[in-house]
Formats: sequence, C-alpha cells, structure tokens
Amino acid sequence: MLALLAEARSRVRAGIWASTLGTPPIYGRMTGVDIRPRPVQVARKALGDEAEVLVADARDVGPLTYDTVLICDVLHMVPYDQQERLLDAARRSLRSGGVLIVRDADAAAGWRFRAVKIGNGLKALLFGHWKQRFYFRTAQQWAELFARQGLVVTALPTRESTPFANIAFRLTSAPVSSATPRIPAHAG
Repeated sequence: MLALLAEARSRVRAGIWASTLGTPPIYGRMTGVDIRPRPVQVARKALGDEAEVLVADARDVGPLTYDTVLICDVLHMVPYDQQERLLDAARRSLRSGGVLIVRDADAAAGWRFRAVKIGNGLKALLFGHWKQRFYFRTAQQWAELFARQGLVVTALPTRESTPFANIAFRLTSAPVSSATPRIPAHAG
C-alpha cells in the first residue's frame, strides 16, 4: 500500500496524474509497520526515502500521530483479544479528525470467503506456518468491534472487482454513544 501511495504522490507532484477517481491523498510522512524483518527489508529497499518502514508490533508502536492509519488484511491474523488491542493502538495514534481504514475479509460472504480461507491456508503452508490460525469475523461483527472501540463505522464493499470477500471500513473517532455500525445491505 505504501508503494502505491508513494507512486501516486510522485505522479501528482510530477503533474502526470490522470484518473477519473480524482487526486489521491498526498501524505507528507508515511510509515509502515510489520513484525517480520524480511518484508520490512524488502519494503525499505523498494521505497527508499518515500516512507519509513519499522520492524515492530503495531500493537506496541507509539507515540506516533497520523492523519490516516491503514490496516489491510491484518486483523484476521491476530487473536480476537489482540484485535482490540491493535485497534486501540491505531485509534490512539490518530490526530483529531483522523481516519482509520481497515480492510479484511467478511466471513459471511459465502464462496468468496472460502476463497480467502483457502488462499490464507495455502500461503501459511507454503511459508512453513502450518499451525497458523486465523480469526475472521463477519462484516457485522467487524463493525460491532469497531463501534466498541468508539469509532463511527462506514462499510465500503470492495469485492465487486475480485473473487475474494474483502470489505473495507472507514472509521473515525467519536464518542462511544454515537459510534453505531452502518453496514450496507449488499456488504454482508
């Protein structure tokens, strides 16, 4: 994701961005976090000075502050109780008015979800992690988890162009009483 954002930033700055989607967000500082040293090494080499990439557990990173935090295809890799800890760390790292974007799988998405489970299982086997466990939730369960964290939840389905059960959530801070999940009927 950092590579895509860095490329978009480079094209906008060079005046060669052309998209019907509008101009992408341009971030002055981008930071990536991964617990695995090898992917961090690869990312650092690929990104150069475009982003800082840290070998760290995102649940323990701080006291960094950001306008936007992205968590893509990570939460289902983390035990349920630790998902809350990771989300709390992400929420606390947001500046006032910041946005948290989470993408993960919807466990209620039928054959598309089975494709995700098969893909995750094959990857775990290929990388020698045959004991890897996964902690998926349905779109509604994800939304309820985010709301418990005091986040206003807007679901953005992303599976129209893919065979997988991906769903993205746009999350913003709010008082717990107003953090009600809003899941479109076609997302679940």
